[in-house]
Amino acid sequence: MQASPDKIILTAAVTGAVHTPTMSPYLPITPEQIADDAVGAAEAGAAIVHLHVREPETGKPSSDLALYRKVLTSIKERSDVIINTTTGGGYGMTPQERLKVVPEFKPELASFNMGSMNFATYPLLQKYSTWKHDWEKDFIAATKDNIVRNTFTGMEEFCRTMNANGTKPELECYDVGHIYNAQKLISDGLLKSPVHIQFVMGILGGIGPSVEDLVSMKQTADRVIGARNFTWSAAGPGKFQFGCCTTAARMGGHARVGLEDNLYIRKGVLAKSSGEQVARMKGLVAVTVPVMVATVVGVVLRVAFCDIVMVSALVLMPVTMVPAGIPAPVIGWPDATFCNGYAARMVALPLVRNPDGVVVEVRAVVAVASAGTTGLTLLPCWSVRVNVWELMELT
Repeated sequence: MQASPDKIILTAAVTGAVHTPTMSPYLPITPEQIADDAVGAAEAGAAIVHLHVREPETGKPSSDLALYRKVLTSIKERSDVIINTTTGGGYGMTPQERLKVVPEFKPELASFNMGSMNFATYPLLQKYSTWKHDWEKDFIAATKDNIVRNTFTGMEEFCRTMNANGTKPELECYDVGHIYNAQKLISDGLLKSPVHIQFVMGILGGIGPSVEDLVSMKQTADRVIGARNFTWSAAGPGKFQFGCCTTAARMGGHARVGLEDNLYIRKGVLAKSSGEQVARMKGLVAVTVPVMVATVVGVVLRVAFCDIVMVSALVLMPVTMVPAGIPAPVIGWPDATFCNGYAARMVALPLVRNPDGVVVEVRAVVAVASAGTTGLTLLPCWSVRVNVWELMELT
């Protein structure tokens, strides 16, 4: 696993084109609301804000450059946050409509979808019986028979336009095949390494939101593009947001939160701003991405509210690297198994919860056992903090 970066970059996606005004009174709609939410997110700790615009009267997603101008001008007057405009746009927009924001404003970053896909949100229809605006229900229902179009001809034009305007693409990969598409554009000289990838997890029509899915995306990118040839972040929708982002941070990536992806701050509680989510994400990063003295794999939290979990603890760090002053008792490992010259065993660990009741950490005392040619040599053990990778069922 890649080491965690010295600094984790948080992006706030402040309004998007998925949620509608019926779903939350806090969803930014007008240019003033979108700009205020973006600036608030930056003040809370976001280094990047990802922007869409909406019709002020109805909240319907728009590509109107006049609306973008109002939003961007207001943000830049108040903040030096990095601007990331969408080129994904909204349902029904042509590629030309989606792309025109780049030559007009030359943003530092712009999202860039890496392939055509189903992008389905129609299951949201089951949650609402009345709608604030007439367009909302039909807009969401249409996603059942809608394809987001990103052909190679179109993607090549997006590359050329971004290159010509000094805009760095953020490669939005919704499934494994999109990583191969990105590599094709790199090999053709249209994308310059290192590229920046956003793994967007859990959209119906793309890859799922599980830890295994995120690990698969990262491992595929490492193999296909090369670990040194990209930086990366992750985003997850709805209840998967904070778990996906915390997992990404622990894996060495960055994270995206915001009202585009999730309307809630915790189960059943609407977030009042993207900044509120940024602040919570900063707190989760602080308690779940410490400097580790060991790598422990196999944490499983499928049973969300138990007090004990069985963890397969595989300690890979040489004992000589253990910080001074750590207790070093010796224990026997009669049921140990071996991997790469070190021993692993199943141990029962208590779960540690934060003030919100969310499990944020597992603590254990783990021993290192070296498998030498003359048999098992027990080495000292020490206390380690085992990060929880999967908060999905808990947030």
